[in-house]
Amino acid sequence: MKVYSSLLLLEGNNIVIQLRDNKSKIRYPGLFSVFGGALEENETPEEALIREINEELPFLNIKEKKFEFYKRFDWKDKLGIYLNEIKGKIPNVSDLFGHPIEVIKKESKSIIDNLFILRISKDVLKTLEAKEGNCSMSFSPNVAKALIMVPLDKLMILHFIAKNNLVDYTDN
Repeated sequence: MKVYSSLLLLEGNNIVIQLRDNKSKIRYPGLFSVFGGALEENETPEEALIREINEELPFLNIKEKKFEFYKRFDWKDKLGIYLNEIKGKIPNVSDLFGHPIEVIKKESKSIIDNLFILRISKDVLKTLEAKEGNCSMSFSPNVAKALIMVPLDKLMILHFIAKNNLVDYTDN
């Protein structure tokens, strides 16, 4: 089982994500994703997140926990539960992934994600420069739902949006 720590940056209600490098050696090249990465041996999710964010977004200069824990996504056992939690807010949720649900089910068998949230100001957003990936971009929740993203990252974002009532998905 691979365990990840992921960071969703928020500027107001806008979602700040990265466009992954288009390198064939990485998972899901050229797609949008949250920031973060896999835990190394003996690392806590918080320690891994601090390490990853300092690698990917060194301008933020995170030396201590400035983020809030949102949710541990245990995909293998609870994928169906997570989908059901957002279906009332997001009709036809599986149509929003850009990937067949079978791809998501297969990947979900070997991954646990810890999602953290960090709120940033517009001034910080203007100076944000990613050291990994092509760039960082800010999107409204309505735009973010239409982007082609790393599948489980998109599900985490949709879950966060639905649970926090950031957008009304009923008027697609």
